[in-house]
Amino acid sequence: MRKARGTSPPLVPERIGRYEVLLPIASGGMGTVYLARNRGVGGFEQDVALKVMHAHLREEEHFSDDLVEEAKLAVRIRHPNVVRVQDVGEDPHGVYLVMDYVEGDSLAGLLRAAREDGEGIPTRVGLRILYDALLGLHAAHELQDKNGELVGVVHRDFSPQNILVGVDGISRLTDFGVAKAKTRLSHTATGLVKGKIHYMAPEQAKTEPIDRRCDIWAAGVIAWELIARRRLYKDRNEAAILLQLITEPPPRLRTVNAKVPQPLEDAVAHALSADVNQRCPDAATLAAALAQGATATGGLATTEEVSVLVRRLAGSHIRHRHEQASQVLQLRASISNIAQEVTAGSEVTTPSHFGSTPPTGVSAIEAPTSEEATELTSTSESMVPKAGRKRNPRLLAALAAASVVGLGVALASSLSGDEPPAASPAPVSPTPTSEPMAEPSATAAPEVAPLTVAVSANAAVTDLVLGERAIAAGGKESFEIVLRPEEQQAETRVRAIAKDGRRIETTWKPGEERITLRFEDKATVAPPPVSQPKTTMPPLPKPKPTAAPLAPNPFDQQ
Repeated sequence: MRKARGTSPPLVPERIGRYEVLLPIASGGMGTVYLARNRGVGGFEQDVALKVMHAHLREEEHFSDDLVEEAKLAVRIRHPNVVRVQDVGEDPHGVYLVMDYVEGDSLAGLLRAAREDGEGIPTRVGLRILYDALLGLHAAHELQDKNGELVGVVHRDFSPQNILVGVDGISRLTDFGVAKAKTRLSHTATGLVKGKIHYMAPEQAKTEPIDRRCDIWAAGVIAWELIARRRLYKDRNEAAILLQLITEPPPRLRTVNAKVPQPLEDAVAHALSADVNQRCPDAATLAAALAQGATATGGLATTEEVSVLVRRLAGSHIRHRHEQASQVLQLRASISNIAQEVTAGSEVTTPSHFGSTPPTGVSAIEAPTSEEATELTSTSESMVPKAGRKRNPRLLAALAAASVVGLGVALASSLSGDEPPAASPAPVSPTPTSEPMAEPSATAAPEVAPLTVAVSANAAVTDLVLGERAIAAGGKESFEIVLRPEEQQAETRVRAIAKDGRRIETTWKPGEERITLRFEDKATVAPPPVSQPKTTMPPLPKPKPTAAPLAPNPFDQQ
């Protein structure tokens, strides 16, 4: 896809709420899931999965409502085969959802890894994975309200991508983002289809009323594909898939593999009945039928067998993720230590901006271009060592490490003011008509210098977002931030949160050296008017939500 002019990939924040963000681990239609860390007293640490909405959806209130509704729904489903929701919150990055981190891979990822190894997942193991997920699905379907009545949960996206398989050998169902329940505040617009087409029931594709049995169809498709070891609907054209889905019944398994036991074929066919009234009624019944049908092939695998498969197929991926997280933490610690060392051992100046004639021998360190890199200080000040200082080997080593892990830290020039090595030109003998060679200018400035802006507020500020860049304010009322060259070219939106929860939004204009934040007194805040005055800054175009593209098919051959 062609990249829009002037846009850049979304940056990874350092913190969201009270959670330290480490790595992005998954992305879907609504948001990105990060591996994050929760720290507590006494060295307590816990890895969590943190789901945040995409930046272009944050301003659409109904998307925020959907994420909150997902949290409210999922937190009530308490079952060992459902990913547990721990927390939900909001910060300048938007609403976020905190879930248990499952160390392992999705069923889709395991299928891809098995195909790359030239093998498939053994039927016994695949059916055990699906069996566990069906138990979690049944728990969701059976969720009751405080009056003991069924809530009417329908997952609507029961697919290999949403079945997580841990190294403990246990499968867990996740992502209730498009789930339907009668208690949800938001409702799907008429004619809008949610879910993955390859696992969509006929009534769901026709936008007819649905119930839990549409999830049973999706489970039947997964079972069919695990046993047949190929895709049920091979065509990648959406219209062709929908036509086949609505007009043609799925083929029986024994027409694809004559060795499939009859009871197992019957169980899958019962789940894939186009007539909803003839379809398997619930997930628990389907799970029991699959377990009974698998007895002819040795029965379902044990959790230990599943664990061995996950460690073999996803072990290197899990180790690589751990290594990346360790590199991020080490880099942040190194930069923090170096910043303290430079602050304690050097005379540091924090100019309001670099003028056209910086002091001789002084060169600037560019701020990290990705939010995966930590700001040099909590106030994002640009450190400028005094001229004549020796190179700091620890600083150079940390900056080299930053380039290795791809966090975007770069040196504008060497810290001692030496010119970068270059080929020496051949000496030129002056002639009477030749102009004398100009001496290298010691006062040359970069094309666009970083700009330090003072921030003052009437309350302690905990978080501030400059455009799309999050800055930790450290609970201060006065601090400074350094604008990167690209941030100085146009008006920039500024959002801030006070320690007591009050919020404010303003705009920084090019050339301004101060940002003033005046949080309204809670006691005098009046209800907001019906129509808010619009800012003078032209609004950025927002991409219109469109139907999600086809999900990657784990059964497709290379």
